[in-house]
Amino acid sequence: MAASSLLRSLSRISRRGCVGGAGPSPFHHSRLPYSPFSTAAADAVERRGFAGLGPTAKGEKARVVVLGTGWAGSRLMKDIDTTGYEVVCVSPRNHMVFTPLLASTCVGTLEFRSVAEPLARIQPAVSKSPGSYFLLARCTAVDPDAHTIDCETVTEGEKDTLKPWKFKVAYDKLVFACGAEASTFGIRGVTDHAIFLREVHHAQEIRRKLLLNLMLSDVPGMPQKHKTTQIKIFVLLR
Repeated sequence: MAASSLLRSLSRISRRGCVGGAGPSPFHHSRLPYSPFSTAAADAVERRGFAGLGPTAKGEKARVVVLGTGWAGSRLMKDIDTTGYEVVCVSPRNHMVFTPLLASTCVGTLEFRSVAEPLARIQPAVSKSPGSYFLLARCTAVDPDAHTIDCETVTEGEKDTLKPWKFKVAYDKLVFACGAEASTFGIRGVTDHAIFLREVHHAQEIRRKLLLNLMLSDVPGMPQKHKTTQIKIFVLLR
């Protein structure tokens, strides 16, 4: 069944259950457990082009939306009182990375899973509470007047997948914990020829290249100067 047909069926069922036949608002939030997207009327979805997580109703817990799963965002997620707030985390990464130990994973001293802590373990409410969620997406815009953010799902590097899905999330309180980008300090060629060490996939790429170059340097008959080039490593610490 097409998505639009399914939404029409759901919206008709919802309208029949409402007093006076009035359907839910286009930004209506379904309270079904573990479903962050609404079963809004199909015409609303077609008109705006995306579904959304609507505003909290009167008498419900206020919703805190956290952008990012770095040090600050993860600490906030861990300490927030979920008995008083609904918490929604939006991030392209579903785990926190313990960056001081990333270098050890590059050389095999530690395994990659040792430096990554899943967000669901940091804050169990995102996988257990009906009103709290983790959304694998990035925030693309903020509307402070409407108290909403525009989001887009993360699909980079995935083959045969759907196009990025755009949706809105309404908030009562919004926390920016997106972190910072690594600085090149104005050194030309860094972004083209070097690998930053801030994410697990960075460490995986460094480890892969280290092993590859070590194996290539052991090929019989290769001149010594080529072997030296294969195992030459530059580390920039600033």
